[in-house]
Amino acid sequence: MKHFNSYDDDFGFQSNDINEYQLKFESMLEKNEFSFMDSDQIEDLYEFYCIHSKKELCEELLNFALEIHPLNSVFYEYKFNQLIHLGKYQEALDWIEYSIDYFPSNFSILMLKGNVLRKLYRYEQAIEWYLQIIELADDKSEIYYSLGLCYYENKNHDNFVSYFVKAFNEKNEVFYYTIFNHILTTFDYSTSVEILNKFIDSDPFHTESWYYLCLVYFYNHNFSDALKAIDYAIAINDKNIDFYIQKVEILISNNQFQDAIQILFEALQLDDENENVLFYLGICYQNLENYDEARKYFKKCIDIDDSYFDAYEGLADCLYELDRYTEALHYYKVYLDNIINLEVSLKYIDLEIELENFGYALVYMQELENLFNDEFLEIELLLRKTYIEFLKDNELISHILRENFYKECNEDESSSKLMFQAAALSFAKGSRNLGFFYLENALLKFPENYEYLYDYNPDLSEDPEIQMIINSYKKNTQ
Repeated sequence: MKHFNSYDDDFGFQSNDINEYQLKFESMLEKNEFSFMDSDQIEDLYEFYCIHSKKELCEELLNFALEIHPLNSVFYEYKFNQLIHLGKYQEALDWIEYSIDYFPSNFSILMLKGNVLRKLYRYEQAIEWYLQIIELADDKSEIYYSLGLCYYENKNHDNFVSYFVKAFNEKNEVFYYTIFNHILTTFDYSTSVEILNKFIDSDPFHTESWYYLCLVYFYNHNFSDALKAIDYAIAINDKNIDFYIQKVEILISNNQFQDAIQILFEALQLDDENENVLFYLGICYQNLENYDEARKYFKKCIDIDDSYFDAYEGLADCLYELDRYTEALHYYKVYLDNIINLEVSLKYIDLEIELENFGYALVYMQELENLFNDEFLEIELLLRKTYIEFLKDNELISHILRENFYKECNEDESSSKLMFQAAALSFAKGSRNLGFFYLENALLKFPENYEYLYDYNPDLSEDPEIQMIINSYKKNTQ
């Protein structure tokens, strides 16, 4: 029998303890000889089995737990949830009704009975049960919400809306988001608008209701009403930066980039280092074709959050428009090292081809073909491969570069010389963008060997732009 040797400390358990519990229980199973286990040990082991998707062991452990700890409600709730997860609603209901004799005042178990009855489409029974236990609830938001769902699924619209409003009026800040999420993901447009307006009638200064009403309008492309709703939210709470961001998304969707910039500068007054604000400033200026200004904001966004990968794409796009191809290539590569995106991949390949880096382009095209089985992609890549073959007829770089440079470089002296030779030959033929690309790759791997560049082309030691790049890499290694 297989035993796990470790367990993540993130879950709060010691590896040795879990191994001990696991060994004990699985040995008992194997021998069919059972002895006592503490309830806390069983809970830890059950969570361990769940995390590692050991369904059969979960079931065996629960049956064992219920035998030796028949008055522990936790194990009953585990059992109910296991059966519900498997879609065995009638069996779950049988267990729940059995357990209520032991735990008649456990409200979570009482609620589960109603929820399972609803899953079984026994709406009248579920409603009757919820109304029977409602006075036992300290906070009635969940039970009103569940009653609302029963009426919704049973096509009783008026009662459905009425109970959702009652759930809202309980003012449970945590449960609000369960209600709002259900509105966004389940109900149709008109129903969602109706419920949220009822919430607003009940509490006109509830900003989250205005915000979610805005989202419903926005997701259904009703931009004018979405703007009105988010303006109300901002009027009530002008310190919530998420409201400003949402307004900007609406304006951008409606191509109102200058108006969006004005809102973003208002948001900067609240937080001048908010990465979302900086990113959207980049998007707006990019759409207005002010690429240098857009570049600055994308770069600020990355400086604050180096995992904001959409900003890398935006920055690369702007650098490309500014003819700064080598830098653009770098940021596309950072993006693609972290995100699989076909559109950005094609931008990257096109730029490699534009820089005459045919080998890298071909290698990456092969990687894309392995990742995607797509007829459109095959045509796109065939077009690019054909273009590369056309360009190769005018290729001036030596045979050694064409055949060997694009092979994976090892960390050795010969690879170092080859990379600096590629840069020197590219500069010699007048391909400065390509030369800078090779040079930066060489310096990234072998910054201490930069003098090889001068061995192949001594005149490059007098080039100020090349000297600046070399000095920046030398500085980073000191």
